[in-house]
Amino acid sequence: MSAFAAVRIPSPTLVGARSAGEKPYAPFVSCPAAHGLHRTHLRSTRLGRPLLAVSSDVLSGQKSLGSNSSPSHHAVVSREEALVLYEDMLLGRVFEDMCAQMYYRGKMFGFVHLYNGQEAISTGFIKLLETRDSVVSTYRDHVHALSKGVPARAVMAELFGKATGCCRGQGGSMHMFSAPHNLLGGFAFIGEGIPVATGAAFSSKYRHEVLKESNPNGLDVTVAFFGDGTCNNGQFFECLNMAQLWKLPIVFVVENNLWAIGMSHLRATSDPEIWKKGPAFGMPGVHVDGMDVLKVREVAVEAIGRARSGEGPTLVECETYRFRGHSLADPDELRNPDEKAHYAARDPIITLKKYILENSLASETELKAIEKKIDELIEDAVEFADSSPPPPRSQLLENVFADPKGFGIGPDGKYRCEDPKFTEGTAQIGNSDSLENDGLEAVKPVQFHSKPWPPPLLLLLLLLLQVVCLLCEAGLVDLDLGLLFLILLPSPDEERGDPLRSRSGHGVLVARKVTEGEEEVLRASRADGEPGGFGFIGGGRSEGVRFCAFSSSRIR
Repeated sequence: MSAFAAVRIPSPTLVGARSAGEKPYAPFVSCPAAHGLHRTHLRSTRLGRPLLAVSSDVLSGQKSLGSNSSPSHHAVVSREEALVLYEDMLLGRVFEDMCAQMYYRGKMFGFVHLYNGQEAISTGFIKLLETRDSVVSTYRDHVHALSKGVPARAVMAELFGKATGCCRGQGGSMHMFSAPHNLLGGFAFIGEGIPVATGAAFSSKYRHEVLKESNPNGLDVTVAFFGDGTCNNGQFFECLNMAQLWKLPIVFVVENNLWAIGMSHLRATSDPEIWKKGPAFGMPGVHVDGMDVLKVREVAVEAIGRARSGEGPTLVECETYRFRGHSLADPDELRNPDEKAHYAARDPIITLKKYILENSLASETELKAIEKKIDELIEDAVEFADSSPPPPRSQLLENVFADPKGFGIGPDGKYRCEDPKFTEGTAQIGNSDSLENDGLEAVKPVQFHSKPWPPPLLLLLLLLLQVVCLLCEAGLVDLDLGLLFLILLPSPDEERGDPLRSRSGHGVLVARKVTEGEEEVLRASRADGEPGGFGFIGGGRSEGVRFCAFSSSRIR
């Protein structure tokens, strides 16, 4: 039976109001056995066309109507498929448990959100994808990366902030990314990845229909994962509309773990049945038991198949539960202990293991061998991450701008900063010694074509700076920020060809912060290491920081 088989959708049972005068609400009804999904074509009076609406007895608590056949049970899987599912889910669980240990040992920093309890969703969908297919995740993205094929070493090293991580240590827990695996990133803000996923799906269709790139298996599919808290955000609705309008090859997967940090899903939305939002836009909406990987996989097969064949998007709501707090910094005191115990008893890994043994797909010994393999893999990943080097400081500004130098590329294909006119009349200030010590390239001299100032004007300026410094020293002028006057006059030394001294006007001034006693003092010197090129002409204080004015001592 298809995962989208027909049934009339009954109205959900209303439960008592939260308090007197409040509107009753319809919560999710969690049922241990969800037997298949069913559909009916509902006539839209506004559009005059059938809409596909999908429900299940997990939601309705009732058997299908209009069908005398018994509801379908788990999708049939082979021994090989079952073992792949079991190994992938176990990998995700053991990896996340190790993350918790490493976090509390101080090996990881910031917020770390674990996926324990939700493994059936990641495995059920991603193990059906091809390498060309794309996955867009959330801040709870470690297991999505592992399911997509990113090595455990690379994911663990990224969590450790090491250069060997999948993002070279710059992404961290919430920003996993791997171009070779088409993992398009974890996203720290809720809903942030949905437009990216929609764009990836549009790119797939554009390549297929406009650029005529052929793929014998059909369109490349994008799967977008996000939580229940995202489904009240505007970009969710906007992207559902665009995806259905253009029949994009995308599957929207709601990992509804019933809690958005500490906010219960039932209290945060007017209609907690998220799957209904799919038919509102003309696409199938499916609710499935997200604690059962075989049921998730059954729905995923059809949803991915629809997208790949060009039939358009599907919204799949997977009702699941996280076994830990929102993050490792969350004491998890808001959820009811009985609720947590109820879902813990439906652990998706234990459920699959029981299914494998009951159907003689593998023996207990074979499953223990897989468990040992995963334990060794995770131990290796930790050792690799711990022994890996941190990123060099020279990597700090990479991937910040569209081009490595951050100045833009001109019409001739060269960096605009390489054009002599780009920096006309300017000079750079940087600490070349400290940059080199930190592994960064020293600031290169930047050419400017301004002529040396006339001596009378220079003298007037120096007197003015001296007055300002004296006023600050006496406390008559209060500056909010520390002030540093640095003046560089290029000395004519053409015969040496030194760009720092030539009349053509090259100059780099370096400001260094040094400690004198209990004070931090700013000192200036030439980038060529000749502090004698400047003379002290004044100083002052602002909020405990001394500032100084300097002038060139090589004036002719």
